[in-house]
Amino acid sequence: MARIGLVLVLATVLALGFSRAGTTEAQGARTVVIGGLDAPRGLTFGPDGKLYVAEAGSGGDETSPWVPPFQTAKFGPSGRILKIDGGQSTVVASGIQSVALGPAAEITGANDLAFVGQTLYAVVGQANPLPTGNQSVMSMLVKVTADGKTEMVADLGKYERDNNPDGTVPDSNPFGLAVGPDGNLYVADAGGNDLLKVTPSGQITTAMAWKDNPVPTTVAFDRSGRMHASFLSHAPFLVGSSRLERLTSGGSSEVIVPALTMVVDLEIGPDGMPYLLQHSAEFVTAPPPPKMLPNTGRVLRVGPNGLEEMAGGLSFPTKMTFGPDGALYVSNNAVGAPKGGEILKLTLPATGTPVTISPAPQASPAAGPSPAAKPSAPAAAPAASPAPAAKPAPAQAPAAAKPAPVASPSALPRTGVGPDVLSAVAPLAGAGAAFTIVGLGLLRRRRR
Repeated sequence: MARIGLVLVLATVLALGFSRAGTTEAQGARTVVIGGLDAPRGLTFGPDGKLYVAEAGSGGDETSPWVPPFQTAKFGPSGRILKIDGGQSTVVASGIQSVALGPAAEITGANDLAFVGQTLYAVVGQANPLPTGNQSVMSMLVKVTADGKTEMVADLGKYERDNNPDGTVPDSNPFGLAVGPDGNLYVADAGGNDLLKVTPSGQITTAMAWKDNPVPTTVAFDRSGRMHASFLSHAPFLVGSSRLERLTSGGSSEVIVPALTMVVDLEIGPDGMPYLLQHSAEFVTAPPPPKMLPNTGRVLRVGPNGLEEMAGGLSFPTKMTFGPDGALYVSNNAVGAPKGGEILKLTLPATGTPVTISPAPQASPAAGPSPAAKPSAPAAAPAASPAPAAKPAPAQAPAAAKPAPVASPSALPRTGVGPDVLSAVAPLAGAGAAFTIVGLGLLRRRRR
């Protein structure tokens, strides 16, 4: 399956190092809200108007066998959730599972956040597909309790083992979380290649699954209540192999924007348009070690006239959210050195720079397996503007299956990206890898 090691190709990214984002001329100002974070991932604003941030953490002291190419993982309760107010942070919850994979310590852990009323929920990855018997390493949906702890609401790893919606190697690394117009929570499982609907009480059902191992990183609802999903794509993360889809209540989906690259997050903006977060512009496999290109992350908007770049020069970003002030907040430098992560505040321009996209190239045999075509997906279509905004109505999604895994030493989500963002199994490691949305949890390594 797809482990996004959203830890998105962390290992890869680690080899390059990180740099702090500055100000871009034509794209508005950017400021650092807070720095010194360990693998920052999901962001959300709470009912109190404050910014909440998930830190995937730094692993721990316990060791467990793991799938190739990592072999072993070191895990512990180093993940946490912070509340940011005026540049100062307060710990809202601590002691959350964090997993550091392999010698490069690709990190995955708390990947995304969402509020249902006054209750804060988080998705935490990931499940180890090896039969180690260690139940403390799992994928789950948790809620934050009044005493600053987390309580498991749904065991997503068990659901994957019992149901395996995509039909391939059981793998789970939840990377995206959103609240639907029906009041339920929707999880994008980058490792499982599916979208799950979870009631606040913990009942899980499959909303949709894909067989072509696309590594879903985010789920979002537009103002009309329609469900959308974005994808990282599996290793070797070919340029143009990602996409944006709109899902229907009839169990099908349509590609809205094809030929994207390493998308680790999706948000519907204040203008009602989809905004996409690109982790990096390219995954370079030669010369070794394989790596993501640094400082090529960017924010794209699907506007009425097509795709536009709204901000560029980001350093391995993993998640984003719009604030009450209309600014965009981004987890940046989300993979790499301990305490090297930061949250940026971006003031976006009214109009972006037009972006031209082209169909994804085919992978060469040496680069590893190329994704299988999705049986029911429509032909690639040009970027389209989202439907006008109306009050959301419940939406459902279809179900499909998944293909075999691939491995990639990068910071993408094992689920997705970053230390958890783009965890993907590098083709170099052979079949059977996973997506780590960057250890970032962003680059989750997808197991194929």
